[in-house]
Amino acid sequence: MAADEPTADLLKDLEKGLDQGLEMARSMLTSLLQTTAETMQATESSVFRPDEHEHLYFYASTNPDILNNPEIKPIPIGGSIAGFVFMSGQTIAREDAAESQDQSGEVDNAMKYNTRESIAAPIVSGDAVLGVLTVVNRRTDSGLGKFTEGEIQMAEQLGRTCGVVLDHVQRVERQTDATRAALLGADDEDGERTALRARIDSSLSELSERDLDLIHELTERLGGSASDYD
Repeated sequence: MAADEPTADLLKDLEKGLDQGLEMARSMLTSLLQTTAETMQATESSVFRPDEHEHLYFYASTNPDILNNPEIKPIPIGGSIAGFVFMSGQTIAREDAAESQDQSGEVDNAMKYNTRESIAAPIVSGDAVLGVLTVVNRRTDSGLGKFTEGEIQMAEQLGRTCGVVLDHVQRVERQTDATRAALLGADDEDGERTALRARIDSSLSELSERDLDLIHELTERLGGSASDYD
């Protein structure tokens, strides 16, 4: 059935508000990734999420060209390092990532660069793996070699923190679908609309102050020194 004008207005409010909430989450992830890349003197750090076709796609990255390049397709979960990390929940650090049989070369080909050393860590919330965090290639001027055990631990800690954000994103996405369906099926009573608007507001505020404090604390710690993880 077609939405009437008041319901259509609520749907617009919902979509606008949720877009802002999800954009805030993506911005928060990007800020964490930037701090991580700077601390590890890496050229790039990214977050992958799974799609419904058993692939992983870039959800956030320090390299905007990755997000905007139409040649970069989702990476198959089977046959890629990131896919193995997503399925197993295990962190993998490689010095020869481009030469590994389980490394997908699609991103390298599209971006015209070579992945050398890399870390891929699971993004977790509780027992669930929600995505994969990657840190790729030391900067050529860093003078550093392979990633250290301390840096691997740092990536795993960041993966847990990113899990807080992605868990929030998933809840908002589920709430989006449920609230949109409820709005489209609602009658015109003011009480019903008020309740639905409250549900919209609730869906936008599920990332608690405690969660935000955790994320900000990690950002500050990463910005200080990686030596805390050695």
